[in-house]
Amino acid sequence: MEYIKKIIQANPKMNKIFTMIMEKDQYYWKRFTGRPDEIFKWLHNFSNEDEIYLALVLANNTLYYNLDEVRSLWRRILMNRVKLFLLDEIFRNTELPDIEKWFPEYLREKCIFIGYGKAGKSGQSMVYFFKQSHNVKGLKYMELFEFLHSTEDFSTKETVFLLDDFVGSGNQAITTWYNNKTNDKSFNDVSEENPHLKFIYLALICFKEGKKVIEENTPMKVILGEELDERFKCFSDVSVIYENPNERIEAKRVMEEKGRMLYEYPLGYDNMELAVAFYHNTPNNSLPVIWKRRDDESWYPLFERFE
Repeated sequence: MEYIKKIIQANPKMNKIFTMIMEKDQYYWKRFTGRPDEIFKWLHNFSNEDEIYLALVLANNTLYYNLDEVRSLWRRILMNRVKLFLLDEIFRNTELPDIEKWFPEYLREKCIFIGYGKAGKSGQSMVYFFKQSHNVKGLKYMELFEFLHSTEDFSTKETVFLLDDFVGSGNQAITTWYNNKTNDKSFNDVSEENPHLKFIYLALICFKEGKKVIEENTPMKVILGEELDERFKCFSDVSVIYENPNERIEAKRVMEEKGRMLYEYPLGYDNMELAVAFYHNTPNNSLPVIWKRRDDESWYPLFERFE
């Protein structure tokens, strides 16, 4: 890795970007603090000085959400956006003299919270971080399997909140809604059996088009922490990742070529071209050059994805 260090140190432009990455990590990411070799190991995947430069640009512009940010987003979603949604959509014509008292009581008595997705997926782990983000006690949490096969009478409940970290194209959320069947039962089946229940999909980060796709193809309403658009695609014409058009063209060639060796979607699931990572995991919609680890150790990840 020494030659990687020498290349960066000898190039003022690259050295500046690397310094920015290390400062960003020290004060915000807190992922590699004191371990710059982790970044050098990742850069070692790339073949020459030009590719290393493009990789540095990618790393510097990756959206990474640390633990504090994940908790903060969940708190913003619940205590701000969910509250506003309930007031506007459900209790618009209802007089609520003490909102601060009414809101936690409604969450406790009328709501169910579930990690959305198969066991081991990010949605399941979101329950843990969601619980850490607020101080509302006594909420009802259910495992996905438990909810789908419950013999419980849901007549006293009104809203089911489905927790997830990231929405890209929206296709996975739709598949889970209709086809995530165990013993021939899906969320859609439960929804049809309980037409009074409202299903609200809560996501930390959501791609704009993904939100639209989910709401047009399922009964779910999507409430999110932050919304991404075409600017956050690495190689779109309006990309904030690679703003220079010539660099963008070359970066797409390099990342696609290497991504083809790593994953069936060389530019991320559904070829979404994203560069997003979280404290707990990295979405497969991000470029596989960021998150993939090869069993033969021929590719070292920057923000590893854990299946």
